Amino acid sequence: MSENELPPQTLSVLEQHPSAQSSFLAASFSDNSKIAKDFIEDARKKCQQKNYDGAIKDCLEAIEINPFYSRAHRQHGMALYLNGNLDDAETAWKKAWECDCRR
Repeated sequence: MSENELPPQTLSVLEQHPSAQSSFLAASFSDNSKIAKDFIEDARKKCQQKNYDGAIKDCLEAIEINPFYSRAHRQHGMALYLNGNLDDAETAWKKAWECDCRR
């Protein structure tokens, strides 16, 4: 079992109790929220320094930690935009909007 896989017992409980899934995911993501926020703060600083590639990398790290973190998608979009990737920036901003709508 890799570190990203859930134990079979946990999967079984979540399958039997779908209402618990969102609470489980929220708890899982909140454990890593500080790490994701740190990546986004680093990405913001890198954008100010015009290190857009570094900012994009940090944003992707935050998104990997919590794919529903809208701020990570917004900052990712900004770094992409500043790096000249307009289509990808628009996609990232749409994802941020989708994450905001989930709340």
